[in-house]
Amino acid sequence: MKRSAPYLLDRLKSLPEGDSTVLDNSTILCGSALRDGNRHSPHDLPLLVGGRAGGALRSGQHLKMTKDNPMADLLLTILQATGVEAAHFADSGGVIDSMFA
Repeated sequence: MKRSAPYLLDRLKSLPEGDSTVLDNSTILCGSALRDGNRHSPHDLPLLVGGRAGGALRSGQHLKMTKDNPMADLLLTILQATGVEAAHFADSGGVIDSMFA
């Protein structure tokens, strides 16, 4: 059995759900909390966000955040896109506006 992010995203995209797909109605975050395990660096993380959170998120983007942009901003954005009424999360400075549809 294949176990990879592209396989999972393709599989979710192939499953109809209402007028869209399971992927369109989901949000999948793939990545790591550390870029360099030897240095324990939390900066410049390669992350993949799949799905559109029911249409709340814009897809097809490649975003490069600043070095000091905390991952908590992404997590707060995903929380709000999925309907969680949260004003902040951990050390977030706010949501990533360009991710919203």
